[in-house]
Amino acid sequence: MATIEQGNATGISVWLAPKRGGAYDELLGSLVRNANPGNYFAPHVTLISLPDATRADVERVVEAVKQLAKQFKPADERYTTFKTGSTFYKNIFVELALSDNLKAMRDASGALLNAPSTGFEPHLSLFYGQRTDDIVSRLASAVKAAGLENSGVRLDTLEVWLSEGQARDWVHLGSSTLGEGLFFRSALLIDGQWRAPTRRAFLPVVNPANKDTFHHFPAGTIEDIDAAVAAAKAAFPSWSKTTGEQRAVYLRAIATKLREKKAELALTEVLDNGKAISEASNDIEDTAGCFDYYAQQAAQLDSRQNEKVALADSRFSCHLRFEPIGVAGLIVPWNYPLMMAAWKVAPCLAAGCTAVLKPSELTPLSALELGAIALQVGLPAGVLNVVTGLGTEAGQPLSVHPDVEKIAFTGSVPTGAKIAGAGAAAIKKVSLELGGKSPFIIFDDSSLEQAVEWIMFGIFANQGQVCSATSRLLVQDTLAPRLLPRLVEEAKKIKIGSGVEEATKLGPLVSEVQYNRVRGFIRSGLEQGATLATGGLPSRAELLSGYFVEPTIFVDVKPEMAIWREEIFGPVLSVMTFATEEEAVALANDSTYGLAGGVMSRDRERCTRVANALQVGVVWINCSQPCFVEAPWGGYKRSGTGRELGPYGINNFLEIKQVTSYEEEGGLGYQWYIKA
Repeated sequence: MATIEQGNATGISVWLAPKRGGAYDELLGSLVRNANPGNYFAPHVTLISLPDATRADVERVVEAVKQLAKQFKPADERYTTFKTGSTFYKNIFVELALSDNLKAMRDASGALLNAPSTGFEPHLSLFYGQRTDDIVSRLASAVKAAGLENSGVRLDTLEVWLSEGQARDWVHLGSSTLGEGLFFRSALLIDGQWRAPTRRAFLPVVNPANKDTFHHFPAGTIEDIDAAVAAAKAAFPSWSKTTGEQRAVYLRAIATKLREKKAELALTEVLDNGKAISEASNDIEDTAGCFDYYAQQAAQLDSRQNEKVALADSRFSCHLRFEPIGVAGLIVPWNYPLMMAAWKVAPCLAAGCTAVLKPSELTPLSALELGAIALQVGLPAGVLNVVTGLGTEAGQPLSVHPDVEKIAFTGSVPTGAKIAGAGAAAIKKVSLELGGKSPFIIFDDSSLEQAVEWIMFGIFANQGQVCSATSRLLVQDTLAPRLLPRLVEEAKKIKIGSGVEEATKLGPLVSEVQYNRVRGFIRSGLEQGATLATGGLPSRAELLSGYFVEPTIFVDVKPEMAIWREEIFGPVLSVMTFATEEEAVALANDSTYGLAGGVMSRDRERCTRVANALQVGVVWINCSQPCFVEAPWGGYKRSGTGRELGPYGINNFLEIKQVTSYEEEGGLGYQWYIKA
């Protein structure tokens, strides 16, 4: 018997118990003919592989899909990946276009559903419809009439539905699955509702470890941005009037949910970004910590209100109000997808602003999950909207939207320059974090092992895809003969592989574009005369299927070389030597970037001198890359404007209002016109 759950639905899902003999054809016909008046729904057929599915099973189903495409053109075909334990299988997802030719639809879908004899569970879904109780009842009747035991009908909010299964339950969070119970969303979050993109376009999500497309995400465009900004604008008046403590309640709840979902979110980051699972797990913990911190900042904002300002003229009193700017557009990169979103979303909401979050098109999945978490904790509709899509189609319209008062962007210098220009023309508040080419100065009194450890962490963590990566290594010439061989020795030991493997320390680069970019810099280094001490492109066959680059170290580097001057954003280290402190500082500062830098020495006075002399926003002494939510983050020069994190993060989203009162009863003030 079908079980029906009520809710705010954007679609209806039907789970089918496996049964042979044409029952699927009959059921689909019943659903389309009897339960779908007005063609409200687009039928989907999904086959979910079971743990005992063999490669032959998968190949047979793939062939059935190909035949289906020839007989009856589907609106969309998706081949997704499914993991049980350490084994990956394929899911086959086919969206059938609505047709007046009911028989053709029944025959085509029946051929697909009946193709596998073992290894797959069939599902039938009707998405993007208009929910009515009448349609749900018709669906339930159709399932019952078809005699399919253990089947289920669920209103599908694209958030949660549970199928009544034979061996286990499935939690459905979208149209693609990967991992035991891990699902991905295929809708935009706008005004508290999951919506299909206006132009019904979807883009692939690729696993960089094997180049497989495992999901498709919604390609939002200017129409979706307009709707999201309108929702944020409508939500702003009430949200901005909440107290900081009221907003803190939501932020703490989001932090709690993030920790509850840590395993699933970390795996999601691994699958579309490529990073090691150990790094991804740390990222999720840092993300939750960011929300906790800005919950504290939100609560403290209440006590900051009406802050007194001492004036030289005792006839007047003055106090300050800290008020949210308005609607914020938050555009985040792909290297730390969820953590970078938190760096912007958490202080934005803490300040009382509403937001439209636009993640990178390379890593959109965790941002959609953040939106889902916001809904789960009861964040009011419109306060946080998530629109995925291309930068040109969604990011650019967001950055120039007239109703967006604040843009916070992390990404490339060219894009940041365009955003800054558009912001200046509109007198819009803009903060930019644009990357760097950070130096790391190692003096000859440094501990050899300590230096090697921090050098490697500074450039090879996250595959070197870190805006602050200390990719320019300056080693004192008296230390270099001992340090460089030891560094190369340890770099060669780094475990390269898929991020899902626990032992992996270096995963693939995020995409083919980034892979080709890094390869180009490696070729450039060789062509310009640098010596490749270790690394380059992998030769092991198992790594050729993904976007892998080995830990790469260049020596004999000259200051004019591209590998020394330009941001590579990969695991490529360029090494120069120096003789004196003054030479080291001069080489370090000879850059158009100024995000971060490091210095290592047992002489703390020397470290302090160098730290003070470096033209960067962040300096590390005897370490590289520690980052704390309590401390400001941002750079000099072309590395951007403004600061994130710490109290500076929330200040980014606040306007400061001066309120001055004249306190002398009946006084004539300056007596400029009327004399006493």
